[in-house]
Amino acid sequence: MKKGVIATIVLALLAGCGFGGWKYYENKKIEEMREAGVAELQASVNLADYREDEQKQIKDILSETETKIRESEDQEAVDALVKGASAEFSGLKTDAQYTKEEEEERKRQEELERKKKEEEERRAAEEAAAAAASKKKSKKKSSGGGCVGGGSDAFY
Repeated sequence: MKKGVIATIVLALLAGCGFGGWKYYENKKIEEMREAGVAELQASVNLADYREDEQKQIKDILSETETKIRESEDQEAVDALVKGASAEFSGLKTDAQYTKEEEEERKRQEELERKKKEEEERRAAEEAAAAAASKKKSKKKSSGGGCVGGGSDAFY
């Protein structure tokens, strides 16, 4: 009977060690999954591509998502978190995008200024032409007009 009890105790101890070993292995795999998720998250965005305001937003997203990844228990949750953060990053404009938009706006403003200047020059030319034409008409009316006879002597 003693051998049976000892065998049962030994089996229980071995089973406990096996379970502990399995749990250690599982925990190690979960931690590796989390670390891989954090690495993937960080690799999904390059802060240098963004301006200061966007960098701050990205850092906040990274911090929040990394915390959630470290609390995750399965690969699907980690993948969903990385995908969600990547979608948020793609919604932010890069420095290159801002620069392109600013250049397009600068060109648009230059074109508007050019058109405005051309319009002002056209109006000035029209006004000058109208003034010259008006001056010409007034010269024609006054040349040769007036009284003939030189004065009021005829009535005395």
